[in-house]
Amino acid sequence: MDTIETLIKARELEACKAAIQWLESLPPDADPWAECERGDWMLWFAAMLEYDRKLIVTAACCCARLASPFVPDGDARPRIALETAEAWTRGEATIWEVGRAYPAADGAYPTAANAAYAAPANAASAAPANAAAKAASAAPANAAYANAANAADYASSRRKILTQCANIVREIIPKIDR
Repeated sequence: MDTIETLIKARELEACKAAIQWLESLPPDADPWAECERGDWMLWFAAMLEYDRKLIVTAACCCARLASPFVPDGDARPRIALETAEAWTRGEATIWEVGRAYPAADGAYPTAANAAYAAPANAASAAPANAAAKAASAAPANAAYANAANAADYASSRRKILTQCANIVREIIPKIDR
């Protein structure tokens, strides 16, 4: 689909405002699937177009695995849910088994999500915070710098993960032309 077709379809499907605005910013002859850097938008669009559900689940599981480092040690719930969903895509698990694994992973989600969102900010804030403590006379400037650096690092980390997800989705789901 070119930009115009994708934009029309996205509006029909009531895509989020940010996705519509992004599509509106593309040249008419652009390939939105190739240009998109938001794997979450791509998965949503594929699902709304009722693309092959097993490919969508495979891509979503691969994207979800990017958060694995943020799952607390010893918490197997997300891993079990991912493994069960992946087994379903290969015909090795029933949808009933996937349904049983989901609530446990859903319960683990807030912990993993909070850790994943906090990690870039926490890692980035250590050095500026220590520097600010040592330079008490410049504390207001250092604090402002640390806050700006944390926000920039967070935004950069988020963009990086979303782009990784978009690349994963493109590898698994061929260009959508519906």
